[in-house]
Amino acid sequence: GPLTSALTQLADLGPGIKALVGFIGFVVALISLSALRNFGPVLFYVGLAIFAAVGLVIAGAIMGAVV
Repeated sequence: GPLTSALTQLADLGPGIKALVGFIGFVVALISLSALRNFGPVLFYVGLAIFAAVGLVIAGAIMGAVV
């Protein structure tokens, strides 16, 4: 799927660029998570679950883990 090809392209980049991409993704997700808090506790926990899942995948890709 598109996620797999994106992760493959990410893996081909240099370590510095991978760290930068991961950091930007983390910051964007964190900002989105902060915005979700304003929509109520239920959505916040849903957003937290999504954020955790996405964060694990991105971290795994950056560390070179096989997804």
